[in-house]
Amino acid sequence: MRGLVLAGLAVAIAAALLMWLAHPEETAPVRKQVVAERTAREMPSLTPTEESAVDDLGDVREVERPTLLSVRVVDVDRRPVPDAAVNFADSASYTMERERTDATGLAKRRVARGTVRVMAFAGTTWIEKQIEVTSADPQTVELTFDRRAGQKLTVIVQDETGVPIAGIPLRLAEAGERGETGADGKHTFTGLLGGTYRVTVRPRGQPELPGRAVDDDHSVTVATGRTGVITMQRNGWVVGSVDSARAALTQVLVERLDASAEIKHASFVNARFSAEVPPGMYRVTGRTEQTFATANVSVRPGEQTEARLAHVESATLIVTAMRFPEHVPNAGVSCVAGRSSSVMTDERGVATLRDVFPGHVEVRCYSNWDLDGRHAARFVEAEPGLVTSVRLDLVTRESLGVLGANVVPSSDPSIYMFTAVSVDGPAAKAGISNGDLLVTVEGVPATGAIAATAAEYATTRRPGHQLNVGVRAKHGVYVINLTVTIGKL
Repeated sequence: MRGLVLAGLAVAIAAALLMWLAHPEETAPVRKQVVAERTAREMPSLTPTEESAVDDLGDVREVERPTLLSVRVVDVDRRPVPDAAVNFADSASYTMERERTDATGLAKRRVARGTVRVMAFAGTTWIEKQIEVTSADPQTVELTFDRRAGQKLTVIVQDETGVPIAGIPLRLAEAGERGETGADGKHTFTGLLGGTYRVTVRPRGQPELPGRAVDDDHSVTVATGRTGVITMQRNGWVVGSVDSARAALTQVLVERLDASAEIKHASFVNARFSAEVPPGMYRVTGRTEQTFATANVSVRPGEQTEARLAHVESATLIVTAMRFPEHVPNAGVSCVAGRSSSVMTDERGVATLRDVFPGHVEVRCYSNWDLDGRHAARFVEAEPGLVTSVRLDLVTRESLGVLGANVVPSSDPSIYMFTAVSVDGPAAKAGISNGDLLVTVEGVPATGAIAATAAEYATTRRPGHQLNVGVRAKHGVYVINLTVTIGKL
């Protein structure tokens, strides 16, 4: 009897299995269908979308998205507070992120749902608020600072002599405030939050201010209740007539006669030229189509200086470049004198440099260092209206001599100094020590704009060359003239 029961049970199981294999879609779990129907009935808004999903049992569950939380920081007058630091603290994960408000006082951050603590800081003042984030919809909250406490700061703008400068535009970056100094050189910012602010003169990108320093980095850091002072340098002007030479000027350069050797292009307005420059000595050079006009002037703060340009004929240099040690013409190298345009030597190794400004001029010829690296330079006296012949011997890197020292920029980049002086090298034998400053080369000043070229000249002489240099001890006063006999590699 027991055997018959077991056999019947086995037959029933086999029949059910065969039926499921033949029609699987008709035998889906009843529970899954029931749960799906119940979910659709009780939660009609939750249908499978990118914001939800159906699990293995058919339950529709919501996928939580972060919420975009916007915090607007304003004062009691509804003015935005830019550049305020806003902290978003998540109470669930104990994480904190920081954003800064933009020009409209707005800071944004995506946060998880729950309690979010928002803190805004401006200067030394801060305010805090807790926000309940309950949905994925964007939320905006507002934090209000009270400026009515009347915090203020004052800025005085003056020149080097202490004379106040009026009409200087000022900007308070942290508060987005702007102002301008009055006749007494002062301006007071009021209605500020307590703290420290950076006051800047003329934001970058604005045009230059007549009669004032053109440096746009003038600034001062001031705490509320205090007074800050900005010292500026009054500029002067170099002016003159476009027709002050024999022909109309096409270009005017104003070159400072000191270690900086700064050069500025003058502007032209109604047959006059002008250039705004800091006080000092300048050489003004005007160029016509074929000649030059020049004058040296002294510029004083806040004053105009008339440059009466005297006509000067340009010079012509005929440069012959020779290969050393072969002593044959070096064709195909570039030659230049001062600020003239470079000219390539022909098959005879000759380059004619025209329209050269007269005076002490450095003549250089060079080839590509990636080829044979030939180079030569020397100073010549370019006579106005005359033709001067110059010969340069170009040496390769392999045939360069040994100075026995490096020549590198000092703390003042307009002056080079000797370093790594070899004990038995040519420089040491001539009396040069580590730290000595290079003042002249071949009797020509080696500071200012030509300092780097003079240093290169000193370190690229051929063996046996008698190099005349003027050196000065690092903290010394007197210049000593020395002759260095360049050695062999």
